[in-house]
Amino acid sequence: MKKILPGLFKYHLIPIVISLGVVYLLNFLVISFYKPDETPEHIVLSGTASGERGSFADFSDKQTEIELIGSLSDKKKLTIFGSSELQGELYSSYIFLPDSIGLPTVAFGHEHHQNLSIACELLAAGDKLEGANVCVILSPGWFETEGTNIEAFLEFVRPNFLRRIIHDRSIPLSNKLRVADFVRDFYSDINNPSVELTYLKNMSLYGRYSWLPGKFNELPLDLIPHVDYEIVSGPKTLKQAERKFFNWAASKKRLETEFLKTCRNNAAYVDSAYYVENLLKDGKRKWGRMIPASSDREFEDFQLVVEILKRHHCKASFILQPLNPYHFRYMYRFTEIQKKIKQEVAKAGFSILDMYVIDKSRYVPGTLKDVMHPGNRGWIEMNEFLVKQYRNMYE
Repeated sequence: MKKILPGLFKYHLIPIVISLGVVYLLNFLVISFYKPDETPEHIVLSGTASGERGSFADFSDKQTEIELIGSLSDKKKLTIFGSSELQGELYSSYIFLPDSIGLPTVAFGHEHHQNLSIACELLAAGDKLEGANVCVILSPGWFETEGTNIEAFLEFVRPNFLRRIIHDRSIPLSNKLRVADFVRDFYSDINNPSVELTYLKNMSLYGRYSWLPGKFNELPLDLIPHVDYEIVSGPKTLKQAERKFFNWAASKKRLETEFLKTCRNNAAYVDSAYYVENLLKDGKRKWGRMIPASSDREFEDFQLVVEILKRHHCKASFILQPLNPYHFRYMYRFTEIQKKIKQEVAKAGFSILDMYVIDKSRYVPGTLKDVMHPGNRGWIEMNEFLVKQYRNMYE
């Protein structure tokens, strides 16, 4: 024993101490000699959010970014997050609710706009998200993917959003690491990654280890601009409609009847032209299959969205869209995820409209205009749900 202890001390402990000393010496030198070329840039994005109806595809211009933050800040406005269903149907919520109910409603997104991008947009809003009226339209197809793809992430999660997330100390580290881990996983697929993306990649690698010297685990924050929003709402121009006499049941029946006239050449309850173009191949019918993804990444991103909305005391609701049971097979494979989604929403105290049905007898023609995108009959059902949820905004 007397021989072992000196050996451990000499050949193990002393080298470790020396190594740590070298690391901290290098860290001291980096900190001492690092001097940014200029003070961190401070960007103030100011403007007027005038949108009361309609949808915005992405955030590629300054005004759309203003509209998003302004919509979330306005407690008399409903903000909808969606994806490929935002196609401008006459009864789309962001058209029908403003025009027929007098409820200002703005939607954001297009195809591939999924939970991680939505979570980042919410995080970037910071304290402007507090108490916001938010509806997230979920697509079962999202949960067939391995989560948001990097191309969509870069399109929707703009540099200003990343800067806000990086600098906002009120955001829990676990939330930041969720974003950082995604960036790290796909970093090699990004052409000319920005300093913000590189910072997040390094955060994923070293941010969990608080004992590491700061300059080794992150790029200097001085290189990343601060972003603040100074946004005001535009004047209210919508007129409140005579809501109490709106006959939802009659409207649903009328829209179903109208839709049936458009699908006379098929038993799949899709538009006739769509059927010929997309569901026939060499004269034979094509079928779809529900195949949930092997990973839980999209569901975990959904949990992050729910967590953020709850933390900011939002008046939040969710809509789970259906798939067409006359086209898709193996739809029962989604039921476990469906159950988990509803449990997460209920646990947070939010509401959900679950439109996903397997039984053909429960599917109403016209709910979808094709195999996965809402028709006017589907939108009117969503509108009835949203009017009940956000009645306090206009009464």
